[in-house]
Amino acid sequence: MTQTDSEPTLPAWRSVWKTDDPEWVADRAKQWRKVRRSPVFKHRFRKYEIDQIKTYFLTGSAHDPVPEQTEWRWLSYHPETSPLPVSCNTLLQVWLSPEGMDWEHVRENAHPSYYGDSRKHLRDMLKAAYPAKGSLFNRRDREIYQFFTPIRCRPSDYPDLPLEKFQHRALWVRLNLHPAMNLFLDHPYNAESLAPAALDEWCDSIVPAFLYYSDPEQAAECCRDVAATLSKALEVVADTDGYAEEQIAFCERMIDRFREMELAPGMEQLSKSLS
Repeated sequence: MTQTDSEPTLPAWRSVWKTDDPEWVADRAKQWRKVRRSPVFKHRFRKYEIDQIKTYFLTGSAHDPVPEQTEWRWLSYHPETSPLPVSCNTLLQVWLSPEGMDWEHVRENAHPSYYGDSRKHLRDMLKAAYPAKGSLFNRRDREIYQFFTPIRCRPSDYPDLPLEKFQHRALWVRLNLHPAMNLFLDHPYNAESLAPAALDEWCDSIVPAFLYYSDPEQAAECCRDVAATLSKALEVVADTDGYAEEQIAFCERMIDRFREMELAPGMEQLSKSLS
């Protein structure tokens, strides 16, 4: 791509793509073959989007060949912040950029709607596609989760939400993280799981999610689901044989969090599990 002095230069963050280094380019192509096997690609993207994602992974632009800067700005919305014209582009940008990317720059400059959409898509992926073995994001699950989420789910973490909307948010946190919690307690141990990083947020969400339900049967089902996970954690602590240290520590933390909870009326099933 040629540029005159009057044309704007490409953003500085693209320097982490060393596309003039043949060895780096070859290694990057090998990495793509591993990334392409992620369960993420089975649930969300059309072929043309995957082609754009691959091009971004290899070159730093979603377009090949890279268009002139003015056209690139139009095609990619705003290249300094969101170079991927595909859904949940900020999430993909964080996952698929090479080492050396300035993540704080990404966080500070991402368009609020792109950043918010990426958080929503991340939660959807956790519920729909979380693997029993391996990871969604090539061993970066915990890092990406911590980048995009508040880590906790307390009213103080969502100060702008009225109570009912906060409870609804907590409901979706509980539902989306629940599969990862259960899978982490199953054999074989998955060292890539984000469950340990998400445990506090999931525990925070349980009581407000329960309180969101106006239908007593739905509330009772919520309690049964959580009680089943808690019972499994109690079983692991009672008989640790065959479990990894991180699984045991995870279960101990979960039990401690439940003992500290101020359970709402109607959540007696959880109290019974702990007695």
